[in-house]
Amino acid sequence: MTLIASFYLYAITALMPVVRPALPFSTTVFDYVNVAFMALLLLCLSSVGKIEFRLLAPMFVILLGSLFSMLNTEAPGANILTLLKEGYLLCFFWTIYNLVKTKRLLETVAVSWMIVAGVEGALVIAEYLLGGTLRAQGTFANENMAASYLGTSLFVVLYPFERRHLLVRGCVLVLCTGGIVATNSISAILGWSVSGGVMACLYVIYGSRRQNALLGLIGAGIVIVISSAVAQSYREHDYLARLPRSFGGRFSLWSVGTQEILQNPMGIGFGPGSFKEVGFIPGGEWGTGHRGELHSDYLSFLVERGLIGFCGLVCLVATLGGMCWRCIQLAPTEAELMWALGLCGMLVFTLTDSISHEVLHYRHVWLTVGLIAVQRRLSASYSYKIRTQ
Repeated sequence: MTLIASFYLYAITALMPVVRPALPFSTTVFDYVNVAFMALLLLCLSSVGKIEFRLLAPMFVILLGSLFSMLNTEAPGANILTLLKEGYLLCFFWTIYNLVKTKRLLETVAVSWMIVAGVEGALVIAEYLLGGTLRAQGTFANENMAASYLGTSLFVVLYPFERRHLLVRGCVLVLCTGGIVATNSISAILGWSVSGGVMACLYVIYGSRRQNALLGLIGAGIVIVISSAVAQSYREHDYLARLPRSFGGRFSLWSVGTQEILQNPMGIGFGPGSFKEVGFIPGGEWGTGHRGELHSDYLSFLVERGLIGFCGLVCLVATLGGMCWRCIQLAPTEAELMWALGLCGMLVFTLTDSISHEVLHYRHVWLTVGLIAVQRRLSASYSYKIRTQ
C-alpha cells in the first residue's frame, strides 16, 4: 500500500502543472490519472478502516447556498458542471488526507512538489527570455494560474528536509521567484509580500527567544526589498502599463457583480458558475460582452451563491486558518515551526490571490488544503505522544 501511495503522490505532483493541452470539460491528463487512483485508493482505505471526512461543515454550507441559488438560475448546465468539479476537488482533498498519514509520505509530497516546481519555474523563465513574450505561462492555461502555482510552491522549500537538500531548496527558491517575475503577475507579487510579512510577524511571536526578533525583522526587510526590487525591475511598457488596464477591467467586472447583489436583496444568487451566461459587461478596459468569471472568489461566492454560500466560504477560511494556527502552536522544533509557517504562508498567499482571481478551482490549491489538514493531524498526534510519555 505504501508503494502505491508513493507512486500516486509522485504522479499527481508531476502532472499537476501540465494543464495544456486542455481536454473536454476543462480536464487535464492529471484528472484522468487522479480519478483512477482515487477510486482505487479510497476503495482500499475503506476496506481496512474508516475513512475520515474533514471540512464537511463548511462544504455543506457552500453546497446549501449553491443549491438555493440554483432555484434562481438561468444556466443549470453550468451550475451542475461547477458542482461536479467542486465535488471532485473535495474527493481529491479527502484522498490526500486519508492517504498521507505518516511523515514519510508527507515528505514524498514535499520533495516531489519542490522538484517539479523548480522545473516549472525554469520553463516559465525560459519562455519569458527566449519566447519574446511579455507574460510567460509555462505549461499552465494562463499566466495567473502559473503565478499562483509558483507562488504557492515557494513555501514548500520550508519543509524540514535533510541537509543534503539545502542546495536543491535554494535553486527551487530562485527558479520559482524568477518564474513569478516572468508571469508578470501583480497579484502574485502582492500575495508574496503579504504572506511573507505575516510569516515574519508570526515568527517574531513563536520563534526562539534568541533569534525571533532579529530573524523576523530580517525576513520582513527581505520581503519588502525584494518586492520593491521586482516591481522596479519591470519595464515601463510591461508592468506600469498593465496596472491601469488590469484595475479598470476588474472595476468593470466588480461593478456588474455589485449591481447583481443589489438587485437580489434576498441574497440568493443565481447559481455557481453562471456569471459567464448571466453577467454582461457594458464596456470597460476589456471590452463589451460576457466574461468567464468575476476575477474574485469572494465576490463570486456572493454573486453566484448568495449569502449562504459566502458564509460557507468564510467558515472554510476560518477552519483552515485555525488548522494553521494549531500547527504553529504545536510545532516541537524550530524546523517544524518553519514548515508550519510555510503552510500558513501558502494559505495567506492563496487568500490574497483570491481577491483579484478565482483560484479555489485550481488543483494545487486543494493539494495545499490537504497538506494543511495532514500537518494539523500529525502535529496533534505528536503532541499527544509527548503528553502521555
